[in-house]
Amino acid sequence: MRPKLVICIPTYNRSRVISQVLDYEAGMLKENGIDLIIYDSSENQDTENIYETYKNKGFVNLFLKKVDPRILSNRKIYMIWQDMEHSDYDYIWLIHDHRICTQTAISHILQALEENKDFYILNTLGKGRAVNTEISTRNAFFREGVSLLTLYGASIINRRTFLSGTDWKRLEQRYLKGRDINFSQLGFYYERASQISDLKAALLEFPIDSFIYIPLKEQGGFGWYSDAVRIWTKCWAVTILKLPACFKGKMEIIRSTEKIHLSGRKLIVYQKDGILNFASFFRYMVWIKAASSESLWQHFFMAAGQPGRALKVHNRTFIKKIRKMQKQHKTIVIFGAGKYACLCAELFGKNQVEFDAFIVTSKEKNPEDLMGHPVLSAAEYFNRESDSIVIIAVASDKIQKEIQEYLRSLYKSIEVVCFENW
Repeated sequence: MRPKLVICIPTYNRSRVISQVLDYEAGMLKENGIDLIIYDSSENQDTENIYETYKNKGFVNLFLKKVDPRILSNRKIYMIWQDMEHSDYDYIWLIHDHRICTQTAISHILQALEENKDFYILNTLGKGRAVNTEISTRNAFFREGVSLLTLYGASIINRRTFLSGTDWKRLEQRYLKGRDINFSQLGFYYERASQISDLKAALLEFPIDSFIYIPLKEQGGFGWYSDAVRIWTKCWAVTILKLPACFKGKMEIIRSTEKIHLSGRKLIVYQKDGILNFASFFRYMVWIKAASSESLWQHFFMAAGQPGRALKVHNRTFIKKIRKMQKQHKTIVIFGAGKYACLCAELFGKNQVEFDAFIVTSKEKNPEDLMGHPVLSAAEYFNRESDSIVIIAVASDKIQKEIQEYLRSLYKSIEVVCFENW
């Protein structure tokens, strides 16, 4: 008998987004025997009205629960898990309200659930094919999953073996006190994992386009963006250090996200947006040092300098690095065909750095050429050329690692540089 899965979606004043999700998912989930529960914290009736419209159309697999809008999102997650602990579902999947699942994703998940693991880590950022990898040790669960599990929607939990019996009072005291609660879900995951003697887990990876992301209007995409320095230094480090002692290599894990959230170019963006300044630098200086392998002087320079001047210094460092790599007689290609790829190409043009082409995962919906260079599929390009430096220049920091893995699956010795990391 197929395990019974429920999808839980917390949402707040996003009726437009919920409408898009239900338009796409409602019928598909019903056909697959999957329930969907909307935990609505909206201050108006818009989301409830949309839900009622679908219920009246016969979608008996849809449910809505109203939640006090004053409850913080991290506390809401704990509340949802506690609500599900005594339900009759086998697996609980708590997911963002702005992510749409396709039938490809659902089929991969339902097939994996038949293995009856305690925990499934989901890498929803897209690979070339569906992959289901067993995680054999508790520390592998830590190292493989901790970065992915900072995202909502990255876990599917076995209610009976992983969720039931949780000491919620202890976890709330440890991970939901004070301001540093942004990664409280990690506290739940790893505290419970440390208590299961023979943890059975798996990493699920999905083909590209298995999920559809609905753009958000908030700056940076998320409401916490203005507090990013605190979140990715102090809050991140404090949470990791609190995790049970059985998980090793915590300092390495703390620095594992710096190339995404504390890269030189990211610091320039923070400084330009007023997020990194003298006040935030000195307030979180100790935690910046813990979370970054760069010297504090670089962070101080970014906090104190003018964004334009800092960007020029930053770009000079990047070009110097590329020219040094070019001396090894390698060609250069830019991965991407969007805004950041064009910015990278423009920077190369200003500094007389030649490159071969733009490369992409698939040529579908991409132009034939861009800024005087051909746009080629990565598989097509590396079928005839292997001695290349690939500059990854994409809009989302989150998919850089996935692109690197994809490229190295084509040719292991490819050298990769992330444009947004410099």
